[in-house]
Amino acid sequence: MKKILICSVLTATFALAGCGDNPTPPPNTDVGLEEPTVTTWTQPEIAGPLADVDQSDASAVAEAVTEQVFSWDASRDATSGSAAHEAEPLMDEEFASQNRNSWEARMKLLGSQWQDWAADEAVFTVELTEGKEQRPADTETQAFRQYGVDITMKGKSTEQKIHYDVFVTLEHLGWWRVSDMQISQPQFPTN
Repeated sequence: MKKILICSVLTATFALAGCGDNPTPPPNTDVGLEEPTVTTWTQPEIAGPLADVDQSDASAVAEAVTEQVFSWDASRDATSGSAAHEAEPLMDEEFASQNRNSWEARMKLLGSQWQDWAADEAVFTVELTEGKEQRPADTETQAFRQYGVDITMKGKSTEQKIHYDVFVTLEHLGWWRVSDMQISQPQFPTN
């Protein structure tokens, strides 16, 4: 029994010793080939009004998405939340999916307000002002932006101003995408 055990151990040792450095790599491998050099990356194509946004710039993405969310058009949009759907290509999938049916509620306007504006043939203009408050520093994977959003509504018989404060979180997923957007209650300045 001892002889068989010793023989088995020796056979296994010789077999393993034969698996050492082999100067010739097996065929069809890339051993010794250089890594390819990537010279340019092309940003993903998106359709719609945000097609030309520089997706490698967190500020450009945050501004474009914020402005689009508030680019209301009472002549074509069913609700104040309709414009936000055009910004979805620059939102991460989870955030877009979670908010797809709730943008109107996030605008926090009275239910009849949109119908009144549509009846008055309202036209809206949007102006963003970057917030100057201190915010967390950008990292390679996350960025934060804040904006004052001033909307001017001009209808046939009325004119109104609306202000929102918006806080945007972006994630770097190969390209910058909005992963969260906190929207304040609307304020209706008198001047």
